[in-house]
Amino acid sequence: MANTRISKNLVKDALKDDDVLAYIKGAIMEALDSKFDELIKRLDTQDGSILELHNRINNIESSLANLQKRHQKCEERNKWLEKQLNDQEQYSRRNCVRLFGVPEKENENTNQRVCEIAQQQLGVDLHLQDIDRSHRVPRRTDPASNERREIKPRAIIIKLTSYQHRQKLLQNRRKLKSTKMSLHEDLTKTNRSLLWEAMNASKVQGSNILAAWSTNGRIIVSVKTNNGSMKRQVNSKEDLLAIG
Repeated sequence: MANTRISKNLVKDALKDDDVLAYIKGAIMEALDSKFDELIKRLDTQDGSILELHNRINNIESSLANLQKRHQKCEERNKWLEKQLNDQEQYSRRNCVRLFGVPEKENENTNQRVCEIAQQQLGVDLHLQDIDRSHRVPRRTDPASNERREIKPRAIIIKLTSYQHRQKLLQNRRKLKSTKMSLHEDLTKTNRSLLWEAMNASKVQGSNILAAWSTNGRIIVSVKTNNGSMKRQVNSKEDLLAIG
């Protein structure tokens, strides 16, 4: 206890000495300065790392923006190519029609049957030499049982020797309304799907699309206007959505 009192008294006496106080103050300031210098260096290092990360993020964002632009251009290019291919395929079918609802017969001659229907039902003087070739569409296969099932007669695809013969058949197709048969243009899969979408849209209550049909492979819709209606060609499902 005595030693403790002596130590405390010595400290009190020392703290009363200006030189001792000045020395202690200097030591504290030197220690603080050292710590501040160390902290500033660490902050500078972190600032440099943050700046480096910021630059890397900017570079990544710039690269991503360029990739998005390239992707968009590729998509636009693909859509353009798909349209060109579809248009070429549709043009290759310009002399073709599809006849639906004709009952199937065993060992039938589709060319002969088409001529008979054209002459008897449509009033068109069509002969065998006017048909390049004709055939039924392939049978459908049930994917679940792998069995072929036909609910309706398969359509007959007819390729005529001239566009004029095709037009004569289509111009008289209304005469088939009293029968179970119907005659249509031979559309590509893309155009058939688009026509189907347009026809379904015309059946929706409040739709601006009043009717839909095809002409020379082009899908045409009748659009409601303030003064009645107008015809418009549609090239995609986006066009249908834009019409509303």
